[in-house]
Amino acid sequence: MIVLPKTMKALRYSAPKEYAIVDVPVPKLRENDVLVKVKACGVCGTDLHIHDGEFISEFPLIPGHETVGHIVALGPKAQNKDYNIGDYVCADNSELCGECFYCRRGEELFCENFKAHGVAGLDGGFAEFVAYPLKKVFKLQTISPVNATLIEPTSCALHGLSRISAPPSSSILVLGAGATGLMLTQLLRLNGAANLTLAAPGGLKMTTARKLDVADTYVELDRGDSTPQFEEIKRANPYGFDVVVEATGAVSVLEEALHFVRRGGKLCAYGVYRRGSKVGWSPEKICKNVPVQIMSLPPVALSSASTPAYSLTCFSPPVRDEITILSSFSEMFEFPNAIAYLDHSVNSTSPSPSLQSHLLPHRPHLPPSPCQALQSPHSSSSSSIPWYFGGGGSDGSNAAGSTSGVEPGMRSASGDGVKARVVQTQGIVNMTFKLEEWGECLKAIREKRAVKAAIVF
Repeated sequence: MIVLPKTMKALRYSAPKEYAIVDVPVPKLRENDVLVKVKACGVCGTDLHIHDGEFISEFPLIPGHETVGHIVALGPKAQNKDYNIGDYVCADNSELCGECFYCRRGEELFCENFKAHGVAGLDGGFAEFVAYPLKKVFKLQTISPVNATLIEPTSCALHGLSRISAPPSSSILVLGAGATGLMLTQLLRLNGAANLTLAAPGGLKMTTARKLDVADTYVELDRGDSTPQFEEIKRANPYGFDVVVEATGAVSVLEEALHFVRRGGKLCAYGVYRRGSKVGWSPEKICKNVPVQIMSLPPVALSSASTPAYSLTCFSPPVRDEITILSSFSEMFEFPNAIAYLDHSVNSTSPSPSLQSHLLPHRPHLPPSPCQALQSPHSSSSSSIPWYFGGGGSDGSNAAGSTSGVEPGMRSASGDGVKARVVQTQGIVNMTFKLEEWGECLKAIREKRAVKAAIVF
């Protein structure tokens, strides 16, 4: 029997930018709750917005919305339900009322009483313990706690994938190489993208992207003036892209992104933008007429000299770009699919039918575009297609070893030799901090020394 302490250490914000490490009571369990002893909790760009009082944050608050740990206590109605003390789990941070207008329509993401652990109304995982409803925790197997903090952002990326719904053979441009952008980029390649271009400033994140082989083409943007690189992308892709994803959270980049979308294409605003931000697009770009052509006829001589002359102006038929602009926020019910991608032990057995669509074999790369020829990643002389799996050992490395009949780095999804490529995590969480080092963690993220960080216990 686990003896729980009365109090715990936590990072607590009393107001935006005002935080302290404090001792607070261990959370009391509601009847359907489980208590999780936190091993790791991811830190993402949203936490910077929360620090500044942006996003949908509410104070006072214990942040942390990407929690991984072990169950140490069960509420009275959470017992005997296939979950036990000691289970290794991650947690979906959202809690929904189930009763409002949107919940009753099956649109829980728009719940009028939406609460989220570590974000709005509920304490999160920057603490030694946190309580979640049993239905919001999911078992893990061998993925390390640090890498498992990527399950929540991968769930959000899967929601984005569904929102974008890219047709097969799509050409896609992703702007931004942050952690969630790297997850979404990999998912887009696995689910419809025939050719994917990743454009982001050079540095650690772009280096990580190349190491993980997340794209077909890489364009490093100049932080001071990216105009030359944007022009190069346009020259290499004169018709634009079927899908453009803005994943930086910068409004200026979002405004520019629209101009890379081809007629009938989609623009996804995937980043988290500062409160009150506005974009300025001309409706002519979204629903545009071609340049007007005018033809004037010479005066027509009729029977009377007093009859006025006539001219005829002809307009070309209107051409509608029909660009779809959409957004993607959070996720609903994607945690099982995210785990199927990231926890390689889950993928070592036959996936359930509901997950088959998320375990597609990777397709061969297309020939490089002109832009690719200028900035191509290292290539292998081997003609075989690379296959990978996520997760790994406690250090984030590939810990599965080789399997009979399957080369190292490859995993049979069903035991019949068919291999599934899953999302890679190695190196994305590249910095970890103790709770007491929160200030240093914030600084590392702002200075872009961290692709992604995690608080560890």
